[in-house]
Amino acid sequence: MRYWRLNFTAGNSVAILLAEFRLIAGGTNVAIGCPATADGQYSSTYAPGMAVDNNVATHWQYNAAYPHWLKVDLGAATSIGIYEVVAEDAAGATYSPTAWTLESSEDGVIWTERDAQSGLTWTNGEVKTFVIALPVTITGNATIATGAAVDSVVIREATTRAHVETIIPAVNGDWTADVMVGQYDISYFASGCQPICHGPYTIE
Repeated sequence: MRYWRLNFTAGNSVAILLAEFRLIAGGTNVAIGCPATADGQYSSTYAPGMAVDNNVATHWQYNAAYPHWLKVDLGAATSIGIYEVVAEDAAGATYSPTAWTLESSEDGVIWTERDAQSGLTWTNGEVKTFVIALPVTITGNATIATGAAVDSVVIREATTRAHVETIIPAVNGDWTADVMVGQYDISYFASGCQPICHGPYTIE
């Protein structure tokens, strides 16, 4: 996924401080120097980019009550297996977030939860490392009576009906998608034909 966002839900009501937000792919922190945005900042000295500058001596800070969020744009879809959150080295024990969800998105609009943490405690400068469950690859073939591929394949969460992904299949109808563990409906759309919905499918 290209976009990654931490949604902070609990912590000290005075402020949030965060030294680093690291996204690890193949042993490398791919978030370094990437565009970062947040719900606010104390000043330009404590801007969101300070959380992805690979420097634990700087930090992002926003003096406001929860909730908060911090988003990073990796520039291209990237498979992340590990992420790290680093506390500020002087006051991190007091002002680091204690609960959050991690989300990822292909377009920055539709988000999928990838991890959740709560009840955390911190020491100054502490590094916490978390493993992200990797997506499961699913495949299929979707054609109409003439043998031509359908126009699109749409995947939705079975319970909430939330849109997950729209896929344009290959000319022979083959398609593939990466989804998280869960239940999904899969619909086929083709010009001049009624949409066909299959599912729910349980992906484990």
